[in-house]
Amino acid sequence: TPTYCFVGVLSLTANRVPTAYPPLTPTSRRAAASKPLMTDASRPSLVLGYWDIRGLAQVPRFMLAWSGIDYSEDRYSVARQADGSWDRSQWLDAKHHLQLDFPNLPYLIDGDLRITQSSSILHHLARRLG
Repeated sequence: TPTYCFVGVLSLTANRVPTAYPPLTPTSRRAAASKPLMTDASRPSLVLGYWDIRGLAQVPRFMLAWSGIDYSEDRYSVARQADGSWDRSQWLDAKHHLQLDFPNLPYLIDGDLRITQSSSILHHLARRLG
């Protein structure tokens, strides 16, 4: 039977929790800004997903930008419809295909590790970035 490790509201099976974190390689901000748009083959292994606003993902964005780590973002937009309701179909269509244990925003995908909840993302980034 697997044992469980709880970090805030994040739970992962013990055999999925990485024991040693390989160092992330910082890239030059100037070089990253001059790169063309990425294709899926060249997409970084670090992906941050959130609504197309600042909100709860802004602090992880600051941490990643400050460290110079190459990452990509999945931003989901919300549009007001004619009947007054909100169209959240971008997120609702994608959320179950991401294989998140708790499909919620914000999320961070770091290789095989998939984390939701902003405090758990910050904790993970702090450990990884030193």
